[in-house]
Amino acid sequence: MGRRFVMIMTENVAYGTKNVAWATGTAKSLQFIDYEIEPNRNPTIPVESDRMTPTFGHVGGFVATGDLKMYARPDSIGHLLLYLWGAVTPTICGDGPIYKNRFTFAEGVDSFSMMVDYGLSLNALFNLGTVVKKLTLEANMGDPAIATWNCQVKNQDTSAALTAVGTLPLLRPFHLADATIVQGVTTLKAESIRLEIERDIPDDAHTSGGILLPNISEEGFRITGELEVRFETLTQMQEFFGGSAKTAPDTEIGTLAVTMSFSGPPTGDADKANYTLDVNLPTCVLTSHRAPINTRERLRQTIGFEALYSATNYMDLYNATNGYT
Repeated sequence: MGRRFVMIMTENVAYGTKNVAWATGTAKSLQFIDYEIEPNRNPTIPVESDRMTPTFGHVGGFVATGDLKMYARPDSIGHLLLYLWGAVTPTICGDGPIYKNRFTFAEGVDSFSMMVDYGLSLNALFNLGTVVKKLTLEANMGDPAIATWNCQVKNQDTSAALTAVGTLPLLRPFHLADATIVQGVTTLKAESIRLEIERDIPDDAHTSGGILLPNISEEGFRITGELEVRFETLTQMQEFFGGSAKTAPDTEIGTLAVTMSFSGPPTGDADKANYTLDVNLPTCVLTSHRAPINTRERLRQTIGFEALYSATNYMDLYNATNGYT
């Protein structure tokens, strides 16, 4: 059984069209933990009055959806962050060679082709017209961060030969270095986090004239998450009620800031000691507050939040890549 990997490349020709320069272009090779993208022809298989078993099948629109799970590495996560956020601005840190790549929301995202090598056959599976619908970033304090990319695919092709594996990312994954809820001058530290950044892209927007999706339909952009923290005061319960001075549910809802920082291996750069991924969400509302009591275990609370619109919602990725295309 051979090596298994995926390779991605922007479709700069047209949505769902494999780049003609694939074999000699700038495709990026990535290792993964799980690949679970499932094709669906959406068939209708009806039962009629004369029999208890169906007598025909009718094909619907084709789409493939599912998850690609991998460790969040400094030298790989940016390739997919661009397809999620839509925009990136690079700036050099000091004298370099480390860059800060700031990812921000932009309407309209590019699609990419994704080749999957199963390690078995002469040909590969090509996912064409792939878009990132959601990133789920999970980490416990000190453990490797895991990124799960929920993807949607327009078309699939098995006719093309494999492309050589290329250079796989080698840097160790990020780990959760710091995650806080900021309330005035008070910060609450998290033990674990779950962050979800999602583009609402429907997978059933088919039109007449073919069984494939005609374009990328975008309907929304949301950032939500949960932080698990040690329960020592009712401060966050008061914030959940509506503000720092609220001792019971209020008719208004308050806002606060949520920040996260993930640390990677050393860079060897005097201006930036470690590879880093920072998340900045300055205006969030608390959406849930769970604080169960389990025998004599330490008290913990799980705080759910959602980020509201802000021009300073962003992710900063510090690595050796000068922007992404």
